[in-house]
Amino acid sequence: MDFARSALALPREGESGRIRRAVPALIGLQAVTCALSEVPLLPVHEQSVARDRAEVLIRRYEADLRAIWEAEPLPGSVAEFIDDARLSLGVLEASLHRWA
Repeated sequence: MDFARSALALPREGESGRIRRAVPALIGLQAVTCALSEVPLLPVHEQSVARDRAEVLIRRYEADLRAIWEAEPLPGSVAEFIDDARLSLGVLEASLHRWA
């Protein structure tokens, strides 16, 4: 919550403006990353749905971020949010296949 509040103080233009516009997607990616660790606690019949939903959200948030930076490469710190979410998804997939 503090991250979102502090982003309101950023200018609306330039690189800081991009970061400001990226905050919802960054928070979303962080939430997905954290939630993925809880998927194995769900009933087995809900786990694949949760995995699919996480993948859809990761793609959506990544698209949002790429749209903000347009043709420019994502800053490393922003790309790390995507990488972390994809890594968590991969760990989940490996654990689900191991128990399948």
